[in-house]
Amino acid sequence: MLLLLALTPLAVRSGELRHAEVRHRDGVYFVHIDAEIAADSNKVHTIVTDFEHLERLSAVLDEASADPAEPRRLHLRGHTCILIYCFQVMAVGEVDVHNRELITATIIPALSDFKYGAFTWQLLARHRGACSVHIAGRVEPAFWIPPVIGPYLMRRKIIREAGKVIVRIEDLAAHE
Repeated sequence: MLLLLALTPLAVRSGELRHAEVRHRDGVYFVHIDAEIAADSNKVHTIVTDFEHLERLSAVLDEASADPAEPRRLHLRGHTCILIYCFQVMAVGEVDVHNRELITATIIPALSDFKYGAFTWQLLARHRGACSVHIAGRVEPAFWIPPVIGPYLMRRKIIREAGKVIVRIEDLAAHE
């Protein structure tokens, strides 16, 4: 363990996506993201739990809002394209902020364009105002994805978007 820490660079590069993996099996996408953000973990936590303004994290996300009657319920609407097929996507889920380090979200299929979805975000404070972000989850879209090429394109899209979101979080943290 100490050897691993000694090999970790002291200066974190801007919004570094250390590991991104998306596996596909039987229509389900398994996502694992590890990133380093050159920002204080408290600032990162504040940004990712500002549910009324999540659309500022991604150009794909058009609208985000918490349900006034059920504050844990989050409504997200976005858009995406697969090849030449572009469409709107809706996700409604229950979000639990367990503490400053752990956030979980579960999609409600009856209200979403997904058959299933669950994600965990871990925010771990590091040295010199840096934060490690670990995202793990799985999601099963209810919308059509073209066979053969579709899963490949979805993997690329998810990883590319994850990298952009990490950089955007870091940018927002630097200006707040």
